[in-house]
Amino acid sequence: MWIPDGELQDTCELFRTRMVLARQSTQLKNRLLATQAKYAISIEESQDVFSQRGRRALERFLPLLPEHTRFAVEQLLDEVDRVQEKLQRLEYRILERHLGYTLLEGKSARKGFLMM
Repeated sequence: MWIPDGELQDTCELFRTRMVLARQSTQLKNRLLATQAKYAISIEESQDVFSQRGRRALERFLPLLPEHTRFAVEQLLDEVDRVQEKLQRLEYRILERHLGYTLLEGKSARKGFLMM
């Protein structure tokens, strides 16, 4: 029976964690889309509600939602942001460690530039 060495097991942990976070992101986004459908919120400015443009459009509808639903949606949006940030950090680490890329900070904290 083959047992991977410690370094390979350690590396696999990055990919497993990325898979878990990607699943969480999908669950959160599906929950937000279900709420959007429940209240018949149609965002025509963008096909992707989670793009910057779609997000701004969705936030304009927040005041129209009932109080507790609005609070829940705000919490979900915050959590999507957190999970996306963690995913990005993991992906950068994978790229840096295994593909020889280094992260150069860009103008935005959410966007970085990769350099080989």
